[in-house]
Formats: sequence, structure tokens, C-alpha cells
Amino acid sequence: MGESIVDRVKIGFLIENQLHSMLQSRGPQKSICPSDVVRSLDAQLSNGWREEMETIRSIAYRLAKEGKLSILQRGFVIPIDELYSLRGPIRLRLLNDTKRI
Repeated sequence: MGESIVDRVKIGFLIENQLHSMLQSRGPQKSICPSDVVRSLDAQLSNGWREEMETIRSIAYRLAKEGKLSILQRGFVIPIDELYSLRGPIRLRLLNDTKRI
């Protein structure tokens, strides 16, 4: 049986909070890998961390569109209009003036 909508919302909330916590602890000049976020929650994720990679990327894209974080590839910030066509590894970085995601 699949997860309910409520379960998916809870997982999204859990992932977003962990993303915020990890970005805050690293600081605005440092980046993190999205997989590090979901891997750190693996024990709490019913489907395992790999199944949540799409979730963390979607959350990151939304937060980037809201101006709360930057998405980088090969060290370069990816423009918002190119996010959804992006392929390959990315990193996430808190923007300098963002106190809370």
C-alpha cells in the first residue's frame, strides 16, 4: 500500500527542516549535497533515502525560486529558469541574507 498524502506532507516537512538545519550549520558560504540531507534521515524514511531524492530536489527548487537558497552545479549558481531542465549532481547553498528558510 502506498503512502497517504498526509505521510508525504510529513516527509516533505521533515526533509525541509533537515535541509534548513544543515544549511544553517554550514553557513552561507558553504554548500551541501542534497543526498546528505536525505541520508541523514534514512532511519526515519519508510522508503529509504534514495526514494526521496526527487523530494529534496523539488524542495530545493521551490526554495531557490523563493530566493532562500542557491542551487549550484560545478561551482556555478544555476539560474532559476534552468532549474527544471537540470541534470546531474547539484549542491545547495544558503543565501547570505537568509536567516530562516
